[in-house]
Amino acid sequence: MKLVEILQNEDVGKITSIKGLVTWFRPESYYTSKPWRGRKAEAGYGSIINQSIHTLDLIQLIGGKLESCKATLSNLTDYDIEVEDTASATFTFQSGVKAFFHATNAYTENSSVELQVITEKEKFTIKDSRLYFTNENGRKEVIEEDDRIPGSKFYYGMGHRILIERFYRSILDNTEDYVHIREAVPSMEMIEMMDRSSKEMGNAQRVKREELLHGTTSENRSTRVYAEETI
Repeated sequence: MKLVEILQNEDVGKITSIKGLVTWFRPESYYTSKPWRGRKAEAGYGSIINQSIHTLDLIQLIGGKLESCKATLSNLTDYDIEVEDTASATFTFQSGVKAFFHATNAYTENSSVELQVITEKEKFTIKDSRLYFTNENGRKEVIEEDDRIPGSKFYYGMGHRILIERFYRSILDNTEDYVHIREAVPSMEMIEMMDRSSKEMGNAQRVKREELLHGTTSENRSTRVYAEETI
């Protein structure tokens, strides 16, 4: 990933903040055609697991080890579903990086995912399959642009196809060159922390990662055990 390469190897200063936005549209038929998508017991969550999980992946990849989260999970559509269609959260990482995240299925169209990273010296934005740098005059300059693959959905890029093909190659070549389940655990922790924060006393409460992993409530027990078994 070009942005990670720049952050790690170029003199841009420490990362101070990250922003991830996913504003998409899912009609009610999306849920009625496949009812499991709206059921808590089967889907687990809504927009944060089925639409914006990879934006959470990127926030965690860049931010590092998570410390705490404050979030709200809600429904802005009038659909008869048990899972959330909208989520907002702030994350604090052990590195001191702060992040803001917002995802919804209640918009009127599928806008491009936006990821912004601000460092002590620079500002970078990924949007519309392009990586931008904002210069000293406030103008955006394109650093890199993804290739467009026919049949891929422009608003979330071609990452699915690339990773699926990579997984198939790893099977054929008998290698481990694929995204392992243990690499998904940090993002699942983020989701569980968002859920717990949103449920606390009916209002958003800040939840620390250590509380999630070592607590005893039913909401976090499954994630804690899963993480311990897979990491």
